[in-house]
Amino acid sequence: MIRNRFESCGLRNSSTNTTERWYIVEIAMSRICRPGIFHMSVLTFEPVAIPLRPDEFGGLRVAETRVLLELIVRAYNAGATPEEIVQAYDVLKLRDVYAVVAWCLNNETAVNEYMAERERQSSRVRNDLDAILPVKAGLLKSLRARQLSSALAAEQQRFGDAVIRAENTAGA
Repeated sequence: MIRNRFESCGLRNSSTNTTERWYIVEIAMSRICRPGIFHMSVLTFEPVAIPLRPDEFGGLRVAETRVLLELIVRAYNAGATPEEIVQAYDVLKLRDVYAVVAWCLNNETAVNEYMAERERQSSRVRNDLDAILPVKAGLLKSLRARQLSSALAAEQQRFGDAVIRAENTAGA
C-alpha cells in the first residue's frame, strides 16, 4: 500500500537493500499527484567557476573587471561583507564576490602566498620608482604620508563619535 502511494507520485525505491528505503523524487514541482501528499523536486548542483583571471602584470582580476583579488581579500579581512564590497566596487557582481571569498577561504595558503608575492612586487616597484626619481622620492613619501593621515582622519571622523561615546561611558 505505501509502495503504491510513492510510486503513484513518481517516487521509487532507489536502494537495492530492502532495509534501507531512500526515495527519489522524480516529479517536477508543477506535477500534482494526490492532494495532501508532499511533493519535492530533484535539485541538481553545478560547479561554480571561480571568476578570477590573470592580468598582464601577474595579478588576478575578478571576472571581467579591473578589480584586483587583493582588494577583495583586504576588504574582507578588514571585516567588510560581500555586500559592502560590491557597494565599494560597483562594477562587481555579488555572486562573483561570494565565489571569490569562498575560494579564498578554501585556499588560504595559496591566497596568503599570492598576497605576499604581490606585496613584494609592490615594494620592488616603489623602490625602483624612488631610485629613478630621486628628486621626487621625497615628494612621493610626503604624498603617501598625507594620504595616510587623511585616511586616518576619515576613519577618526567616521568612528570618532562612537569612540568618544564609548570613552565617556567607560569613564562615567
